[in-house]
Amino acid sequence: MGSNNIWCEGTGMNPNADLRSGYLMNTSIAGLEKADVFLLVGTQPRLEADMHVGTGPQKLLEIAERRHPFYSTLANAKNPVIIVGARLFERQDKGTIFSAVETIAANAKVVRPYWNGLNALILNVA
Repeated sequence: MGSNNIWCEGTGMNPNADLRSGYLMNTSIAGLEKADVFLLVGTQPRLEADMHVGTGPQKLLEIAERRHPFYSTLANAKNPVIIVGARLFERQDKGTIFSAVETIAANAKVVRPYWNGLNALILNVA
């Protein structure tokens, strides 16, 4: 580009954006007001604060397998929300994590005819 002043706010070379619903804020910002439970994956609220469920993929697998206590909280919620953060696309194990998130979303019925609580925050989608 002929300039040293280039800044790219991206998440790696291969974001999983095959399906439009894979990179949308499906719930909408206004819709988040209706949510009664959140599962944040790969996001950094308040500068990477641990959200007490756990910090590694193993906890997600436990939730996906319905072995973690948070699974019942999510499954029994009226309007559950899962938000997957952009940093997840930079991980080597992103496939395993996305698979766990998809299983959690299916088992806990996060996506329903009247509610789509599965969201991805992607920094470089226009």
